[in-house]
Amino acid sequence: MLQRGERRSNSGPCWAGSRGDNVKRLYWRLCGGLLVLGLVAWLVFDSSPRDRRIQQVNRALKNHVLGKLSAAQKKHLESTASEMIQALGIAVRVAVDEPYQTGRLNIYTTSPYAMSTTHCGAGNALYDPMLDAIFIDEQFFADEGYRNIYEASGYGAVVSFKDDLVFPDIFVRFIILHELGHRQLHRNIQLYRPHVSGAPPNLVRRYETEADRFAVQGMQRFYSFDKAHHGGIVGEPLRDAVGISEFFDHDIGPANQVYIDLIGTLFMMADYNLYLGTPYSPFFEDSNHPTFLDRAKGAIDAVLENDIHPKLAANFQFLKESLNREAGVGTRRFTEIIVPAPVQDASFGVGELLISGVGNSQLFSVNEDEFTKKQRSDGNHLVHAVPKGAPSPAGANRKNLGFWTLPDRRALLVDDDGDAWEYVGDRRTHSNLDLPKPLTTRGCFHLVSPPQPTDVALASACDSKFVDWFISFNRFQRTASRSHPEIFQELTARLGRPVDGMTVVALDESGVYLALAGPDKNPTLIGSARLSLSSLRVEEATLFKLDPVLQRDNGSDLVWPLLIARVAAREHSFVLRSRDVGGPALTAWELFPNDLPRAVSDASLLVSKVGQVTPDLIADFDPYVVKTWMLTATLSLVYLANDSLYLFDSTTKRFEIVFHPTFEGIQVRLGQQGRWALFMPGGSRVFVFGSQS
Repeated sequence: MLQRGERRSNSGPCWAGSRGDNVKRLYWRLCGGLLVLGLVAWLVFDSSPRDRRIQQVNRALKNHVLGKLSAAQKKHLESTASEMIQALGIAVRVAVDEPYQTGRLNIYTTSPYAMSTTHCGAGNALYDPMLDAIFIDEQFFADEGYRNIYEASGYGAVVSFKDDLVFPDIFVRFIILHELGHRQLHRNIQLYRPHVSGAPPNLVRRYETEADRFAVQGMQRFYSFDKAHHGGIVGEPLRDAVGISEFFDHDIGPANQVYIDLIGTLFMMADYNLYLGTPYSPFFEDSNHPTFLDRAKGAIDAVLENDIHPKLAANFQFLKESLNREAGVGTRRFTEIIVPAPVQDASFGVGELLISGVGNSQLFSVNEDEFTKKQRSDGNHLVHAVPKGAPSPAGANRKNLGFWTLPDRRALLVDDDGDAWEYVGDRRTHSNLDLPKPLTTRGCFHLVSPPQPTDVALASACDSKFVDWFISFNRFQRTASRSHPEIFQELTARLGRPVDGMTVVALDESGVYLALAGPDKNPTLIGSARLSLSSLRVEEATLFKLDPVLQRDNGSDLVWPLLIARVAAREHSFVLRSRDVGGPALTAWELFPNDLPRAVSDASLLVSKVGQVTPDLIADFDPYVVKTWMLTATLSLVYLANDSLYLFDSTTKRFEIVFHPTFEGIQVRLGQQGRWALFMPGGSRVFVFGSQS
């Protein structure tokens, strides 16, 4: 018995009973907690991979990583996919960019940020058999890049490039049908796992070929269905894009329209995707992403398997050979520059490439080291241009009349309105080019220079009576100016025969090289001349002994596509003409004062790669020389429209394809040491090559 003031011991029956109750309560709490944790773990780890994928897709959709189409784009895609599925007799509902539901075909527009969820790389599409869903990259629905080219390059007047830009929509139809082909043909095949690398290549090729065939046949059924139910709202076929506008009746039938639309679309996209600002050009390839060119060639093969009109077959084979050439260019060494705005012009500066955005509102720059060091290694490389200075108010979306960079880092840019701007570092100010009155930088003004950066340049202009003039400059200061009639008089006196026409064919640091013509009704090439760039006086002049065959009209924008080379201090001249050498070829003929021309090199034209070259095919894709450039003393570039860009080496007498394709609009700028840049106005990609790329 405790006395007052004494404390009870911590042992004994009373305390023992209380502690036991607490332990029991703690025990049951722990059990309950473990039970909850176990249940959560069971829910997490026992859910199927498919369920987890569905959760990931829905979460990405909620977070706007998937499904970024506008409401109009989403509605159009859902309507098109539903109608195609109805035309094919497939009993399934379609939903685009909606929370996942079993029992319907779910189509999701994705982005590279969702690749861990979708397994669909940039610029790609795939059918996922686990989810019964199609993932398609959102860039297929972005037509802004095409529109920029359309507006800045003047290509709107060229075949099939219409305001509504139908060819991207045609391509999306084919993609959806291709992925539907995988769904219908390969869904239950164990080895069909599009996101898993390492599948046998022969099976991959087989599945892709089967899906291409399904897509072509599906498009035919869709076009027939559309015509029967809606009177043909699919639209007018892209006839001009494949060169058949004059050879078929208006009502060509659904099957032929599919062939024309599909091949025309692939052809145009292979060309214009070269200049888009995405990191994925037609050359790009990785384990999840076959090249666009390979996909396009597969689609053409699927079309050519059918019994089609010989005219169509020849033109489609031509387009396939064009894709092969483009793929060959992708194996060369060059640098691809992505520009964060549509491109208007470019100029090689001191240790950098300067690029002006459309409207000349912003200059961008790429350090020379970015492309020179990378061109020493194999393959092509991707770099990004960075802004140079603050943007200025944008001007018109037109070609410039000149972009000239000096060794002291100043640059002069003359826009299509005739306004001259001087760039010093990051600053842009108005400039006044020193021209004799009444000549101005407006109207027929044009400025050219040797490879840049350079202190010298040559301008051509005309006065109020439309008399043509040459004006030479050194560091923005005029050094000489002479009218064409004055130069013709000097040349006539020098050569002893009338000279009534001339074209600038090359320019170096000290001289202007001219092709000369007589006063005939149809001007013909009679010789060449060299003017001093500082005085514009005649330094050399030569008459050629020409074969009449070479005097015929060559259909070129250049009346005389003449190449000038200087080998061992001697000048050599070559004229370009086409001839048949077992197929159409571009031939370089060396010219002499006292001997007839000699053919020294042939370049097989693209049309010669087609089994049967028809007159129609040549008429459709008639190649002609647009422009030539003296790259170095012995190397020249030849821009052959509807064919390729060639490098001609006057020492080895050989042509080499250095870029393809070369349809309307591309621009070339020259740099020192044989470098050159190529771009399409309005595009967002510039290609830089070395002379031996």
